[in-house]
Formats: sequence, structure tokens, C-alpha cells
Amino acid sequence: MDRPRMRVSSVVLGAADPKALADFYHRLLGWEITEQYPARPGLPPQDGWAMLRPPPGEPGLRGLAGTREAANDAASRYSR
Repeated sequence: MDRPRMRVSSVVLGAADPKALADFYHRLLGWEITEQYPARPGLPPQDGWAMLRPPPGEPGLRGLAGTREAANDAASRYSR
């Protein structure tokens, strides 16, 4: 039986400061930051979400996103 084909079209990275991460990848890859969302109520100003996309027609990923995950949430998830 043939295996189904799988294609990874985008990646989400957790970061302490997703906007700084997006700026880093913008400078590294030259991709445009296409979306940004501010900190959620009650969370630090570094919270938020950012999306980058490559130029049209460029092969590979269609998007890269960064999001902030609270340290306590990550620690509890991986300590199970």
C-alpha cells in the first residue's frame, strides 16, 4: 500500500517575544511580516503573534508564525 503524501506548509514557533522573532526572520530570510497581533489582556507586552510569508512563487514553506507560550503552560505540558 502506498503511503499518503504529507506536505508541511507552515510552521509555528514558540518564543518569549514573537515580534522580535518575526523581525529576526524578516531580516534573515527577507520574508514580509504579513500579520501581527498585540499582547492579550493581562499578559506582558512581549505577548502576541506574528506571521511571515515568503515572496509569491518561492518554493518551500508558505508561512512562518511566532507565538508566545507562557513558561508555566509549557512546563506543565512537557512534565507529564
